[in-house]
Amino acid sequence: MTRQRKFLILGVLIIIALMLATAAAIWKRKDGKKPPNPVASELVAQQAQQALRFGPMDWVTVKPTLLASYVPLTGSVRAVDSATVKAKVAGELRSLSVREGMAVNKGDVVGQIDTTDYQLRIQERQAQLRQAEAQLLTAQRNADANQQLVARGFISENSSANTVSALDAAKAARDTVRFQLDQALKALGDTRLIAPISGMVAERHALPGEKLSPDNKVLSIVSTEKLEAELAVPAQDLVGIQIGQRLDLHVEGVDTAQAAKVLRINPATSGSSRNVMVYLQLEGPTSKLRIGAFVQGLLPLQSKGQVLAVPLNAVRDQGGRQAVWVVRQGKLEEQLVRTGIRDDRAKAPNGALGMIQILEGLNEGDTVVATALGTSSSGSAAMKSGVPVQLTQP
Repeated sequence: MTRQRKFLILGVLIIIALMLATAAAIWKRKDGKKPPNPVASELVAQQAQQALRFGPMDWVTVKPTLLASYVPLTGSVRAVDSATVKAKVAGELRSLSVREGMAVNKGDVVGQIDTTDYQLRIQERQAQLRQAEAQLLTAQRNADANQQLVARGFISENSSANTVSALDAAKAARDTVRFQLDQALKALGDTRLIAPISGMVAERHALPGEKLSPDNKVLSIVSTEKLEAELAVPAQDLVGIQIGQRLDLHVEGVDTAQAAKVLRINPATSGSSRNVMVYLQLEGPTSKLRIGAFVQGLLPLQSKGQVLAVPLNAVRDQGGRQAVWVVRQGKLEEQLVRTGIRDDRAKAPNGALGMIQILEGLNEGDTVVATALGTSSSGSAAMKSGVPVQLTQP
């Protein structure tokens, strides 16, 4: 065999080997299987046997407790007493002596409407009154003279009747002018804008120089001595609300809670929201409160004692079903439950705020994981039924 023939056979063998290797790689990729890694297999096995560890704040023991259901309330602070100063007569607003935030007392003159027209009207009525009194005096003299003539027989009774009628007409004319003068004097007095209540100026609706018509708003005054909260309540929650119920309100801008008591319930519903306005009397100091401030609170509707309950974060919603993680015989087990009332203010044994009643699925003494799963537990095992669990006692 020649040397050239040997090289040719060797090249063919190399090509065949490469083809076989390529075919094996393609078949391995199609099969999708990789050779097992002994180290990785051992780590996975260790993870499967590693227990989840939960601290004292991550689990609770189910036991009877007291729960209450609440209805959330939102609204605003309003003044019990308020008033609007309006123009009683037409005219130009000459002065307005108060601004927003200033205190006023009942009876204070807070503004003045131009009095020129009303003073001229009074002078006119006074002149008309003097004329009417002069005419009355003349009619009186005529009537007296005719009475003397009748007494002496110079004229008949019928002849003096006209003078008596003229006297009555003169008296009526004088009285009419007097009434008109009184009206003019009252109109002059109405040019003064007077505060009807004591309080604080909330808003100015007009400025000096503006032409006012009767009933035009000029000022809004509110009394800060008595304040109340106006809250909107859904109509379906009114069944549990009664006059005299007490609760704490959180007022915007105030750090401490404000004690309140249900004072009145509006008999009508709002046309747009279908809510009913409930009015609460604010008790205690109200000096820090501002009218119109936003308030919110929780009104207790019903209380239930000695019911099984778990923290809110222990219950998970799974497509309309509710479940919890229970520790039984040292392992995790998923348990479906049916819940009842929810109390956002109840404190759980592990310090969490908010608990929910368990109607079915748990018994007293069961151990329930009450934490955001996957955040508080240590270890790398997955949260699933059958995983070992190690609980740290408080």
